[in-house]
Amino acid sequence: MEAALGTWRTDASRSHKLVELASASGMPKEFCTMEVLGNALVTISKDGDLYTTRTENPGLPAKQMVYRLGEPFETENYSGKKYKCIITEDQGKILEKLTVELGFKVNTVREINGDEMSVVTTTPDRKTYTQFLVRV
Repeated sequence: MEAALGTWRTDASRSHKLVELASASGMPKEFCTMEVLGNALVTISKDGDLYTTRTENPGLPAKQMVYRLGEPFETENYSGKKYKCIITEDQGKILEKLTVELGFKVNTVREINGDEMSVVTTTPDRKTYTQFLVRV
């Protein structure tokens, strides 16, 4: 998890289906554009055993998750819908499991390779979305 600390910017030229994922995750439609999503910043920080992930998209309020690895916590999407989440680390990968309506799970795997992060999200209907970020 230490390798993920810092600020990251979306590499829109290499990311796939970002607009679809943003729309499915409750982001307001007017912000589901590559212009907005391609300029997103993600900052991951640590204070003791407490992690904070802050996501900033142009024109929207920043979203923040504060958590301890391996402990369930509650988060919400841009429309205010609340979800249960747990983030763990396994063999250098950051695993995020989000429990959505009817108990369905959305799984996200983050892998860091130097100054690049790949983020692969799989939804309950087995759709896969890939995002690449570069360290700022």
